[in-house]
Amino acid sequence: MVGLTELLIPLKLSLVANVELVLNRICINVIGLLVAMCWVLRNPAPSLTISFGPGIVPAPPRLTAVIDSINPVWIPAGSPDQVLIIFGENFSSDLNPRYEGPAGNSDLLEKITYVNDTTITGVIPAYNLAQPVDFKVYLMNRNTGQKSNVVTFSVK
Repeated sequence: MVGLTELLIPLKLSLVANVELVLNRICINVIGLLVAMCWVLRNPAPSLTISFGPGIVPAPPRLTAVIDSINPVWIPAGSPDQVLIIFGENFSSDLNPRYEGPAGNSDLLEKITYVNDTTITGVIPAYNLAQPVDFKVYLMNRNTGQKSNVVTFSVK
């Protein structure tokens, strides 16, 4: 007959082995969790939340006006006042259409009309159209001084 001690010894060994296995797995998981937490603490994810104090509103991003084309692109010398239509993107009523001659002198178009965010019109007076010349046409934001790209308007 087998004694009680002899029956319990294998059971005890099996139980100890299972407990050791469970404790090893817990230990590995805890160590893995601690390593992961340390990595997160050293390498925080960038925050997507931006908070401002009370009453402070962030300024909208500034979009640069872009001239796609003008109409007409040239006129004959000696023409009367000429309406210039400027087409493009990101236009606003803060933009001043300007034209610059070869000497670097810059003038504001007259009778400016902001039509919409893609069209502005203005007039080049006849006294600037008397002689052949190439003008650089651009838009300048009167608040920021930011300039658009440049296109050429010719008097031939």
